[in-house]
Amino acid sequence: MSQLPGFIGLTGVKNARELGGIPAAGGKAVRKGLLLRTGALWQATEEDRRILAQDYRLAWVADFRTLKEVTAHPDPAFRGASFYHLLVLDENGGGMSQAARSVAEHGRSDFNALLLAMVRAGTFSSRSYCELFFTAWGLEAYRAFLDLALKNDGEHALLFHCTAGKDRTGIGAALILSALGADRDAIMKDFLLTNRYLAHEIAQMEEYVRQHCPREAEALLPAVRATAGVDRQNLELLLEEIDQRFGSMDAFLTGPMGFNSRKLERLRSIYLE
Repeated sequence: MSQLPGFIGLTGVKNARELGGIPAAGGKAVRKGLLLRTGALWQATEEDRRILAQDYRLAWVADFRTLKEVTAHPDPAFRGASFYHLLVLDENGGGMSQAARSVAEHGRSDFNALLLAMVRAGTFSSRSYCELFFTAWGLEAYRAFLDLALKNDGEHALLFHCTAGKDRTGIGAALILSALGADRDAIMKDFLLTNRYLAHEIAQMEEYVRQHCPREAEALLPAVRATAGVDRQNLELLLEEIDQRFGSMDAFLTGPMGFNSRKLERLRSIYLE
């Protein structure tokens, strides 16, 4: 794990890494130590908390989880850090909202069985990100996230997370990297790192499926991998739809996201070097 790109040294937090070093606008790169993307923080060890508080001087946390997820497993407090609950999903919706409710209600006591049930029910599809994003909830939450990023003084970390740090967080990473001028290849490379960071969990899920439904296993495994990890197609379809609806990512950012040229310049002055 320590050899994976972006590793920040956390052992109790899933999928914990930073965006520092990713190539961005004008031949620059994202500054290290300022933008952290992770899974939920509730299992952070004492050393994890020290790393975030002291090594990264954590000052802002954007939590994309539902109210049920937050209530079930609240983030630990960090002295001097401000927490923002940015509700991406309609609490009462289907699809990913339903999946988040199930995880919050059942916890991880039989997580593999829960994921398998989601796969069988077709809870996730290649259009799940589009269905999440192009709603009043999604657009408002990610608009607030980009504005929150402007609060940074360049000396402290902004951390953003959901439960697994892969879907809602992956979209957030793609947006802020787009605003920083990263190209689609760099954005996708960061997105797909989740499958390496969660390789153990994905392998466990695959073995569970092979043991519990051997006759269906091969047919189920592609959806299982996409549910336990991430699928390139989900993000590709979201980015393509943004282009189709608004002409380009830049037009989307300066239009619906309200991120005008002044804000973009400010964002890049904070996070690029």
